[in-house]
Amino acid sequence: MTYVGSPVTKATLPGDYDSQLRKIIFDMESVGVRHNDIIYPCSAAAHKHEVMVQNGRLSLIDFGWATIDGQVPCNVSKQLFFHDWEPCPDSKILEVLGNKQTFMAYKNSLRPSGSQSEVPQYTIASDSTILVRGYQQYNLKNHQVTAILVREAKFEWIRKTLMRVRDDINASSLMDIGCSAGLISHLAQEVGYTAVLSLDHDTEYIKMLHKIVVLEKLSSVIRPRVFSFGDTFPSKVDVVVMGALIHWVFTCTANFGRFDSIMDYLMTTGSRVLIIEWVDPADAAIKAFHHNKCGSVPQEPYNESLFQRALLRVGTITDRWALPDRATRILYTVRLDARGNLTADRAIDKSPIDGSNSSRTQTQRSVSMKKTKRRTPTLVHLIHRLPLLWT
Repeated sequence: MTYVGSPVTKATLPGDYDSQLRKIIFDMESVGVRHNDIIYPCSAAAHKHEVMVQNGRLSLIDFGWATIDGQVPCNVSKQLFFHDWEPCPDSKILEVLGNKQTFMAYKNSLRPSGSQSEVPQYTIASDSTILVRGYQQYNLKNHQVTAILVREAKFEWIRKTLMRVRDDINASSLMDIGCSAGLISHLAQEVGYTAVLSLDHDTEYIKMLHKIVVLEKLSSVIRPRVFSFGDTFPSKVDVVVMGALIHWVFTCTANFGRFDSIMDYLMTTGSRVLIIEWVDPADAAIKAFHHNKCGSVPQEPYNESLFQRALLRVGTITDRWALPDRATRILYTVRLDARGNLTADRAIDKSPIDGSNSSRTQTQRSVSMKKTKRRTPTLVHLIHRLPLLWT
């Protein structure tokens, strides 16, 4: 399967999207092909779409409901469509992408940018220690993090893990996705990473971090950058760290809606190791804010079993650590350069890594399959008949 990018967002929608899509639809119609399911539901306020983007090039995916000359493709069924579902005109996607509400990602209404409520700020103490405050709170002096004031156990674990990974794979570059006030970025440079990309969509936090980096004379090591999840990554790195962000980008601030799509996107970093934090639906933050209701409707349930499965599809889980003071937050370490070691059974492991009894039963899995309307027919003859602009 060829990687054709990530779901198109407001930030990644190319300026010529309209002409690209019209050309794709025209080419499909010229050979009698209709996708029938580019958006769902079939309205200008659709919750999901099948348009991907990579380097400004749009592609269509998932031709499970496509038809050739109005016939069932590949004889996959005795009926054209299920009785309670009607095909959607392919041209409807143009209306959806032209709708200003389509890509409305959540932003905190009390701040000019970002999704967090905590305001970033820093002060300099009499002994030259930089006191960083906001969503992350820590003290910094002479390139060293001298105090971690919030979630100390979590960040100390990350510090030790970064040291181990550095030695295991001889890592030197790191990407801190959702860097916030830059604590992980500073821990990375402290333990020996010489090229650190600090990415966040919150312009206030990035501006503050840039000032701190200049004060610490670390501009050659730490490079803060405004970045929206879904944008093309600025460079390849050895290690990617993504803290408590999965519950935001799943549906709320990036609207990926599917764990496999998120992992495919993260794989474009070229990273050999991924350190990623799982935030359980039972977490107090999700219960209070309802992240799964602030964006588009997801394409699959938000649960750890599916999250694990997506991780195992792209690598090998080497560590799973739950925060001692907050068991709903779990840090995973994944070796992305060990994908060849996966077996089929391992890749669809339904049991949690810690062996707890939270996996879905066979009955539940069957119900989930019955609820989906998608089929995956073999469309070899369809693909061979299509021009190049889509997958």
